[in-house]
Amino acid sequence: MSRINVPSVKVIHYADPFCPWSLASEPALRRLKEVYQERITIEYRMGGAVEEITRWMGEMGLDHKKAIEFHKSIIQHTKMPFDVSFITKTRLKSSYPACRAVKAAQLKNEEKGVLYLRRLMDHVLVKAQELTDDAFTKIAKEVGLSSTLVSDMNSAKVKNEFEKDLKAMREDGADFVCAIVVNAQGEKAIVEHAFDSRSLEETIERMVPGLPKYAPCEISEYFEKHKGELIPAREIAVVYGITEDEAQRKLSSLKLRILEYAGSRFWCKEGK
Repeated sequence: MSRINVPSVKVIHYADPFCPWSLASEPALRRLKEVYQERITIEYRMGGAVEEITRWMGEMGLDHKKAIEFHKSIIQHTKMPFDVSFITKTRLKSSYPACRAVKAAQLKNEEKGVLYLRRLMDHVLVKAQELTDDAFTKIAKEVGLSSTLVSDMNSAKVKNEFEKDLKAMREDGADFVCAIVVNAQGEKAIVEHAFDSRSLEETIERMVPGLPKYAPCEISEYFEKHKGELIPAREIAVVYGITEDEAQRKLSSLKLRILEYAGSRFWCKEGK
């Protein structure tokens, strides 16, 4: 019998390229896509974490030293590595331009927009590099998007779509840590931790009883799907339901480039 090509469930995550919680949620969200395949839609909306960095740090009660400690606590909580000094290293002033860039990418091609979001997160959170107009354009080209993205991201249409996401986030009562599961009947459930794959799957199974699950693709194929991305052992462990030690053993048997950022190892299949 052929599979029904209609999504049975949608998972909404409010993200931001500069938000470590968004990066930490990637393994769990990608696992969902692997195990539920065409029966699930993962919808990324841009939540705009930092409109202006000085005001944000004041509201959070942070200085640069406390911000580093805060980001270390996120790593301890989620086990997903990134550079805890990214705020200073990237000279972050506002994450809004990056969010608009993702919206511009999504409007051109939803799938490539998701890839673009991940590449931006790798750029600012893992590599801790400044996000210039040249970087926006270079990364866009790497995922097959138009070089006009920088001008597109400042268009009235893109700004309006971004405002819609911000409004929806407020109305949903969501934050960057959670995910929202929506079934075909429009019923919603908030999962407190989007990085917790078990909680996500349990919620989906409760809301869509009997939804078939499939084994994830081979790890080598996973890297083919995500060429050019920086993938830590933690991601493989979550996607495949194995320990990080086992993930590292499996990764060591593959012909992948190993890179180190901020004291953590990442594996990469080079290419576009």
